[in-house]
Amino acid sequence: MELQYLETMEEHNLEIGDLPEDAQNGIEQINDVIKGMKLHESRGRTVSEKTFKKLRTLDKWVCYEILDMVNETDKNEDELPYTSEEIIDEFDEEHEEEEEKPSKSIANGNKEEGDKIDADLKVAYESGKKTISFDDLKSVSRTAYNIIFDSYDSSGENGVVTSNWSLLETDEYVFTLEKK
Repeated sequence: MELQYLETMEEHNLEIGDLPEDAQNGIEQINDVIKGMKLHESRGRTVSEKTFKKLRTLDKWVCYEILDMVNETDKNEDELPYTSEEIIDEFDEEHEEEEEKPSKSIANGNKEEGDKIDADLKVAYESGKKTISFDDLKSVSRTAYNIIFDSYDSSGENGVVTSNWSLLETDEYVFTLEKK
C-alpha cells in the first residue's frame, strides 16, 4: 500500500522532524497499524477492507496536516480519526471467530520447549545480545519467537521466562534478555 503522506512529504521536500506534532503523531499511528497488520498477516490472517479504509483515512488526515503546515492554514481542525490501538483491537475482534490455537507457554510445563529456549538464549547472551528485536528473534530462537508470536498481546506483557533466562518486551517489539 502506497501512503499519500510520503508522497506529500517528498513533493514538499520535508522530513518527519519538519512536520507539526499532530502529523508526527498520525505517522506514528500509521506505522503502528502497519506493524499490527504485518503481525496478523504473518499469522495467516487476511486484512479486511475495513482496516485498509481506516489506514487510508489516517493517511489522508496526515496529508491534510502536512498541507496545512505547507500552506500556513488550519483547515484540518478535526482530531485524529482513529488510533492504532482502536484499529488493531477492531482487527483482533474480527478474527476472534477464527479457530483459536492453544496458547503455548513455558509456564504450562513444556520442558522440551523450555530447554530449547534456554539453550538458545544462553548462546545469544554469551554472544553479547542483550536486546533483541522481534524480527531478529526468529534467528536467535525460533521456539521463543513462535511462543511469543502465538500469544502476543499488544496491550499486555510479552516474552518468555525460563529457569535461567528472562526475555521480556521492554519497548514495542524489542525484548531485553537477562540472566536470572
